[in-house]
Amino acid sequence: MNKAAIIGIVFLILVAAAIYYSTTSLAAYRVEVCMEFRGNTNCGKASGSTKQAAQRAATGIACSPLASGVTDSMACDQTPPKSVTWLK
Repeated sequence: MNKAAIIGIVFLILVAAAIYYSTTSLAAYRVEVCMEFRGNTNCGKASGSTKQAAQRAATGIACSPLASGVTDSMACDQTPPKSVTWLK
C-alpha cells in the first residue's frame, strides 16, 4: 500500500471514531414519556444531553399525533405527563 492510501484509511478511522464519540456522548439521558391529551394517550422516546432536553423532546414526540395545530400542540406540551420512564 502506498503512503496516501494509509493516510486516507487512518483519516477515515479517526472521522468514524469522532462521529461515534459525539453521538454517544450527547445522548447522556434517554426517556420515554407518555402523554394523555383530550382522552387519547401516546408515548414517545427521546435522548438528550440533559434530563430536561430529553424529557422536552420526548414530550413533543408524544404530543405530535395527539394535537392538531399550534394551540393544541402548546397545550399538550404544557400538560403534565401521564408517565415518565428513564431508560438511561
